[in-house]
Amino acid sequence: MANLGAEAKAGYFATPPEQTELIANKLIFGEDEEGEKVNICDPCAGEGTALKQIAETLKKQGGEVTTFGIELEESRAQKAKEVLGYVIADGYEAIRMTNQALSLMYLNPPYQETRNKEREEVRFLRDLTDKRLQPGGLLIFVIPQYILGKCSGMLANRFEEISVYRFTDDFYPVFKQIVLFGYRKEKSSSGPKARRTRDWLKSIAESGPGVVPALDKEDEATYTVPVTDKEVELFRDGKVSIDEVKEVLGESNVFERMERMITPPEESEVRMKSPVMPLKLAHMGTAIAAGAVGGNMGNHIVTGTTSKVSEVHERTEETVARTEKMVTTVKVFSPEHGVVKLE
Repeated sequence: MANLGAEAKAGYFATPPEQTELIANKLIFGEDEEGEKVNICDPCAGEGTALKQIAETLKKQGGEVTTFGIELEESRAQKAKEVLGYVIADGYEAIRMTNQALSLMYLNPPYQETRNKEREEVRFLRDLTDKRLQPGGLLIFVIPQYILGKCSGMLANRFEEISVYRFTDDFYPVFKQIVLFGYRKEKSSSGPKARRTRDWLKSIAESGPGVVPALDKEDEATYTVPVTDKEVELFRDGKVSIDEVKEVLGESNVFERMERMITPPEESEVRMKSPVMPLKLAHMGTAIAAGAVGGNMGNHIVTGTTSKVSEVHERTEETVARTEKMVTTVKVFSPEHGVVKLE
């Protein structure tokens, strides 16, 4: 028990291996044929030990098991990556994952209140079981017994065939943990049966350890992990890494398109369009000043500029008027006539 208490950090309580083994021993694989697939997930994976134990039990029964772990704390997530198939170091809120693709969810959430005074156990249950578990998927929910009442309505509406156990006598006194097994309903419902289940769960929450059997009780009860209905095609965090950006840019033609946009065309590719009407002298001067025409023209060089010119007009002895206009100046460099300035 001392070791279990020492592992409590920021609401994180790792399930003791002895208790996880008892949980795993109650699980059976969903099909008789070998090679069928199950996807199992722990959204509070810690170092991955609990989900690994469950996966190994199912593999011994011939199942093809894929494990998915989510762990917010970086150092624990790195250890989980050594024992689980897929692990993301992030909060579950940021995870993007294929909906209703999990055969089993092992949920051992933080035991504490949120900033809004809501229990974390309730928040995790609400957010994670709504879309992630496939219909008929198995939930294993590990929480303190006294919190069960706060989760009772949601559990009764979303799950059926619910059973409740508690940790064994050696471990129960530390956090008074219970283990709930339940199957996700096809659709949430709240009829008389759900209300009876809710009231039953509330009565457990308000009672002591004697109202529920311990995990080591020999009752021969088993819980089937169903074969997965579909593949997990998406499982990633909400952050984009530098390597992902490099990979996407490497496959993109964005650089090629940018190069075409900023690279001047070859002189031979430039073609001037003929104007609809003949250019007047003023138009020609503007075109030369803009660089559209001119330059080296045989034995002449033509260049032009456009500048702003201010003019002052005296109206009376006390007032003056100032006007501004744009003046285009064309210079012709000729070997015969020198520099000729045209305005």
